[in-house]
Amino acid sequence: MALSNDQTSNGGKQISVKVINKGIGGNNTTQGLARFDKDVVGIHPSVVVLYFGMNDAVNSMNSVPVEKYRENLSAMIARARAAGITPVLMTITPVIESYVLARHKKEYFENDPPNAKVKRYNDVIKSIAAEQLLKLVDLNAIFVSRGEPSEGASSLLKNKANLKAPDGVHYTPEGYRAVAESAFAVVRELVKKGDTVVCLGDSLTFGAGAKGAGAVDGETYPAVLFRLLNH
Repeated sequence: MALSNDQTSNGGKQISVKVINKGIGGNNTTQGLARFDKDVVGIHPSVVVLYFGMNDAVNSMNSVPVEKYRENLSAMIARARAAGITPVLMTITPVIESYVLARHKKEYFENDPPNAKVKRYNDVIKSIAAEQLLKLVDLNAIFVSRGEPSEGASSLLKNKANLKAPDGVHYTPEGYRAVAESAFAVVRELVKKGDTVVCLGDSLTFGAGAKGAGAVDGETYPAVLFRLLNH
């Protein structure tokens, strides 16, 4: 059974940095903003990793216009900073377009195919990070450098070849690890012993399809980040 999303043990070892998984499947930035005070400010972390945008951009049933997305993300950043919390942003990863188009409304993608939408929302993330001098984990660039999006068996994205699933958005265990390692490279410079990190986001933070989904003791990116920070 997975430990809670605010795990306080590490196989009997002393914990230096606590990690809390606050991912909820299907969430967009409007929903993330609505729970920000409860799930972030009320916990008083040192750092919050904001990983939103996949639903806003490519979920035709729960999308958010790019202008509203900028507004929501900026509001979360402002609330974090007002509470003395350091926000870290992450760009969203590329998707396997054929899989996404097969399960979403095609008219939603008439003007922009899925990865063009991903780019538009990532442009917002990167511009906000530059304007506000925020730490940025460019997951999109990292995944592209590793050959994504790919329908091959070694893909970091769930697909027919590796997990027999026409998914193309969520990650394999190796994909979640890649996200965690990329986040770790930035977060480790921002925390000290006794600090707490909240990972706020959607199903990619929750860990859809991964062991320990919703927690920090399995294959999810917050789980791997927890182990890296407490190694």
